[in-house]
Amino acid sequence: NRLGSNFREELLKGLNLKGQAIDTLIKQAILMAKAEELHIRVSDEELRNSILSYPAFQRDGAFDQRVYEETLRLNKMTPDNFETLQRKMLITTKLQELISSGVHVSDREVFDLYRMQKERINVSYLKFTSKDFLNKVALTNKALENYFKERSNEFRVPEQVQVKYIMFSAADYSSSVKVTEVDIKDYYDRNKGRLVKPGGSIPALGEVSEKIASELRQIAGMNLAALEAKKAHDTIYQQENFDAYAAGKGLKTPTSNLFAATNLPPEFRAINDFAKNVFPLQKNEISNVMSNDNGYYIFQIVARKPAYIPDLKEAGNEVENRYKLKEAAIICKKDADSILERFKKGEDWLRTAKEE
Repeated sequence: NRLGSNFREELLKGLNLKGQAIDTLIKQAILMAKAEELHIRVSDEELRNSILSYPAFQRDGAFDQRVYEETLRLNKMTPDNFETLQRKMLITTKLQELISSGVHVSDREVFDLYRMQKERINVSYLKFTSKDFLNKVALTNKALENYFKERSNEFRVPEQVQVKYIMFSAADYSSSVKVTEVDIKDYYDRNKGRLVKPGGSIPALGEVSEKIASELRQIAGMNLAALEAKKAHDTIYQQENFDAYAAGKGLKTPTSNLFAATNLPPEFRAINDFAKNVFPLQKNEISNVMSNDNGYYIFQIVARKPAYIPDLKEAGNEVENRYKLKEAAIICKKDADSILERFKKGEDWLRTAKEE
């Protein structure tokens, strides 16, 4: 929800939120089990004092019951839920303090940590790059067949769709918009802070009047395009006449090639939530009105191709490239290990590096 249109599945995997959540739950369970074993408790008075001193529930330095209840409501929590969580937090804090109070750190350990954090070194290094070993990979049909057989799922072609669309461009409407001097002056007065030049000075009205007029025409053009797109959508939805409506209004209906959600055509990438809204549509079904900075769109699904695993002939180039990279990495590692052994036996660093 926070990332909106910038959300990507790859990002979710990279953050490993599920793994972090599981780790947190396991850690909490271990701490609570140990606290129970040691009979660590939090009294009602301690819990009450903790909540009364909670900064989020205070106004003017004092606990505010109304703020407390409203904050919990906004976070979809009841007082009982919150107090249970707060009691657990206090118990684990007590346990952690008990553990840390029994740990003694010597002056030597402090110095070693300080040195590790502050010490700096220079290093020389050799870098072995897999791609430099691609020409040493021996390609055979049998090797490629086995590689593809073992990893056929990695070459799965995702579901693809073909769409046609009607665009309501802001530029088509902005050219007819009349912008008055009063409009420009009003916009200038309301947006001086946004017009500040490098250095902090505010430009005179004459310096930016053309720019303001252009922005006002663009804004008005977008508003008009939005109205026309909405009317068109309602008509097409009710009458199921996508092509007829476009023809009657003299509008173009460009048709795309097949494409996957992971590889959108460039012209669709700036449209908000494109894949999310278009890919679930059925054949001949139209989308809601969608937009980018240049105008509004209505899409219709022309064709859909389900995901499939290609045969080796179709995936040949990709299979060959991946196989070569994998084998080159193995050869690269062997070469690096071999040179490392030579260094261990006393060979000169710079001479060996130059030779290789």
